[in-house]
Amino acid sequence: TTLFRSLYGGVEIQELFFHTARKLLYGRNCLFYKRIEEVERKYDVVLASGILNGVGNPIEFLKKLCHLSNEYVVIETVLIPSDKSIIEVTNGKMIAAAGENYSGLVFLPSISAIDMLMSLNGFTERERLYPEKIDGCHDPYRSMNHPRCILRYKNTGNFTKLLSDIVEKENVYSC
Repeated sequence: TTLFRSLYGGVEIQELFFHTARKLLYGRNCLFYKRIEEVERKYDVVLASGILNGVGNPIEFLKKLCHLSNEYVVIETVLIPSDKSIIEVTNGKMIAAAGENYSGLVFLPSISAIDMLMSLNGFTERERLYPEKIDGCHDPYRSMNHPRCILRYKNTGNFTKLLSDIVEKENVYSC
């Protein structure tokens, strides 16, 4: 098939999913890693599905994703509905592959917060994608409390600078 003519790479931190993916895609130009830090090459499209809200440092995580992408980063995540650029930190739960429950801090960003963080890395064009609605089922992509969304960002090379970087570069001191 033409689907596997290019090289694909994946990162999966849950042991069961890691081994399942390797087994299903064995011999199909697919590389799998257990940690994002192990990835040594760039890809045209990088996908982060359902992981952003559970990483310890979402700012650093997005920076790593952008560094691995030549062209696009696609993020599927839970949002906090807000017109403001905020990240809510709260207690949350996750069910792992083997059925165990994990609980701990989770980060719920607004879309504008993700936009700002992606712009620090040169990904400034965003498109929100909506999967087809399935009648008779709960639709997390159109929910009002903590909706899920799929965001596709394009690498434009237009970087937003941090004020601290500007101050440091210009030798400006502030209190």
